[in-house]
Amino acid sequence: MNGEVSEDILRLGSLLTSHPTGVPKFEAEALYLGLEKERDRLGKRPFLVMVYQNIYDIDGLKDYVFLMQSFDEESEAESYAANLRQSLLERQFQLNVTTSLFWRMESTGVMPTLPITESVTSLNALSDRIYKLTATQYDKKYTCIRVVGIFDDYIVGEPFFEFVNAREELWSYFVDIGQMHQGRATCHNPI
Repeated sequence: MNGEVSEDILRLGSLLTSHPTGVPKFEAEALYLGLEKERDRLGKRPFLVMVYQNIYDIDGLKDYVFLMQSFDEESEAESYAANLRQSLLERQFQLNVTTSLFWRMESTGVMPTLPITESVTSLNALSDRIYKLTATQYDKKYTCIRVVGIFDDYIVGEPFFEFVNAREELWSYFVDIGQMHQGRATCHNPI
């Protein structure tokens, strides 16, 4: 990172770090950079579209969180979420042509492993668009596209972390963003 890390970013990073011995320096730098870049990108708008994703395969379960876009109006966020759902499904089904797995829609509306949001904040899940895709008995994807609001300060902050209640997934997301800005990795995207 160039320059000093602000006290606020250091505090936010400490909220996401659960490792008793700390994290390697290169991951800490990526975490702080990711927090800073996403805080700048999403700003203080009142609405956020985010994605939770659970991917099951023969090796187990991986959980992901993605902060997609922030909005000034709830109607804009809802429209974006609806279009995002359609786009993600189309992209997934296009992969059926190029991969050995054939994904199909199994169900909508239920995601058993969706983190329980904490009610200690003023934030609410305003809407959820949930679907489950299945390729084999071992390959399943649950996706939840959620509109969250109403933020009264920066989106990337402690109230949001408490609301999401998925600190490890948030930690991974911000480290990925930081590493992308450092030129060391590409970000995982929902699909």
